[in-house]
Amino acid sequence: MKPGKLADIEKQVEFVEWYMKMVKLGLTGELHLLFYDPVHQLHNTINGKCWQEKGKNGTVSLPSNTGRKRITILGAINPLTYKFTCLTLEGMIDKEVTKHCLENIRHAYNNQKEIVIITIVR
Repeated sequence: MKPGKLADIEKQVEFVEWYMKMVKLGLTGELHLLFYDPVHQLHNTINGKCWQEKGKNGTVSLPSNTGRKRITILGAINPLTYKFTCLTLEGMIDKEVTKHCLENIRHAYNNQKEIVIITIVR
């Protein structure tokens, strides 16, 4: 599927039917349904422009750390119970980080029921 293009109607209907089946199984406790997505946050970003009161001179600079640091949050939420499982780290996601996050999810849902994870593919 191309970015920005919707899947054809049949695929959308198929997904909605499958999703509703997963919701029913989740509500009856037969499986755990999760949405999973990484978020990449930057902290201490530097503003491109600043505003100050008209007629005033000078800009106040505040000391800060080294600038742009990346924080990655891998999160999974159960839309039926609102239980949230996450892993926070600095840097990029690789195979080992993903494996560790999935192990954390399995540990959080340790009753050996099936876990269905829906994620966004970009």
